[in-house]
Amino acid sequence: MRAHMGMDARHRQLNAEGFGNSRSPGLKGFTADGEVIEGQKAHPQTIGLPLSLAKRRPARQTGRMDDMAAQKTAARKAAFARRKEARSADADAQAAAHLLNVLLPLKGRPMAGYMPIQTEIDPLPAMYALQAFGPVGVPVIQGEGQPLRFKSWSPEAEMEEGPFKAKVPVRGAWITPQVVIVPLVAFTAEAHRLGYGGGFYDRTLALLRRAGAVTAIGYAYSAQMAQTLPQEPTDEPLDMIVTELGVLSP
Repeated sequence: MRAHMGMDARHRQLNAEGFGNSRSPGLKGFTADGEVIEGQKAHPQTIGLPLSLAKRRPARQTGRMDDMAAQKTAARKAAFARRKEARSADADAQAAAHLLNVLLPLKGRPMAGYMPIQTEIDPLPAMYALQAFGPVGVPVIQGEGQPLRFKSWSPEAEMEEGPFKAKVPVRGAWITPQVVIVPLVAFTAEAHRLGYGGGFYDRTLALLRRAGAVTAIGYAYSAQMAQTLPQEPTDEPLDMIVTELGVLSP
């Protein structure tokens, strides 16, 4: 692993030590603080499989899926607690400076950020700066099992509440980003990501990567780093992670 742009020894120490939304119909997952939320049916990538598929799976394979779901649930619970403890004005300011340093050489390319919820680290300062050079969008959930779409955003945009209480623009053009700032629950030094369990960013990054070059930047507090995370074939890795300590590139 290479160290870039001011990453200090703390990142390496964390790696060595292995330290350890609102309701939406039809979805089941986690709020940003780790509380389980339920809709009318379980999301297929959140808690096991849909019943219609689970019935067709051999018991042994279903058991493996249940084990994976349990491992991810435990990893999320631990990471939510670390993230909550890590929040501070100083950490936010330091992370924002590192993120801006990463993004400025990419200015002018279509870019996607996100509207932070609860304890997520806030990318808005960088988004404010970059929207002066080119289009910046935010994710809009299209439905269960679907990739995200990104609607253009500006500081003056009229916003409304979307699924999981994340704000989305009322109006705006759809954009296809070449740079994506990705929220996360936990990450590893190899830039593997653990999300909320809906699979939205995995599907989205897979689709964007099939269409062309895209840079996926995980944004988090260093405390969200884990030595290992349970991985599935559909989990999309990130190109780098930005924290208050600097930049990690696998």
